[in-house]
Amino acid sequence: MATLSKRTLAEIREFIANVQIDLGDRERWVAQIDYALGKGKRHARLQLVRTKAKAAEHRDETAEIRQAVWARSKGRCENQGCGAFLGPVSSSGHMDHFFGGSGRRREMQAVATCWRLCADCDHAKTNNIPGLAHWAERFIEHCHKYGAARDGDAYRAAAEAAGRRLP
Repeated sequence: MATLSKRTLAEIREFIANVQIDLGDRERWVAQIDYALGKGKRHARLQLVRTKAKAAEHRDETAEIRQAVWARSKGRCENQGCGAFLGPVSSSGHMDHFFGGSGRRREMQAVATCWRLCADCDHAKTNNIPGLAHWAERFIEHCHKYGAARDGDAYRAAAEAAGRRLP
């Protein structure tokens, strides 16, 4: 079996990437040649570095938001129907992202869309007990309470988004 030089492989890759006729799965062919040229491993390493940097940035952003939410809560559960004393310690209570999720939904992470809950309220909210409408209404009340004293537009937008969850 004959082996091709890296230069020949690079020329074939360039041809396949730019050819105007249908060769089937063009991306698969280009990826296989990239792997043979060693570009696949390099790309994977670069992707891993980018992913780790993005995760570190997200962790830092979450830490800043947590600090602001803890300061806003003044040691209490922010569920308007509870108000349990949690204390100023950062390890007590749970920071709940009302619009929790991953991927594109991470963009909703902000001080206005997070609240500090006691363990009981966090468990109930996570499991939708007594229901989604109940928690949406509570979060809207929370936004109205804190929106007037702080960044009103962000809290108003969060309340509107929560209102869209109501039946």
